[in-house]
Amino acid sequence: HNLGKIGSRVVTPYRGDGMNIRHLKMMGDLGQIAHVPFHIRDQASVDKAVEKSSVVVNCIGNTFETRNFTFQQTYLDTTKALVEACQKAGVDRIINISSVNAALDSE
Repeated sequence: HNLGKIGSRVVTPYRGDGMNIRHLKMMGDLGQIAHVPFHIRDQASVDKAVEKSSVVVNCIGNTFETRNFTFQQTYLDTTKALVEACQKAGVDRIINISSVNAALDSE
């Protein structure tokens, strides 16, 4: 909500039909919140989601493996795809938010 208040353009990549994110359009002025369909396994859609961005915040995560995404795919492969897209697009900063609270000294 605060990003909209300061005039930032916010791109929200999503999977599915978009009904779960429609309420986010109300968080900014007309055209300020842009929803972009994407799938992390489709590099072209990842590239499109980060193009023209100066900062990318990665919030992709899960707390359990699914039949579609293992931890390796969720945390390593997706991060690699995002970093590659950001490098191509010239993104200045990538912020990664983890949902597993991993530590360097964990076993």
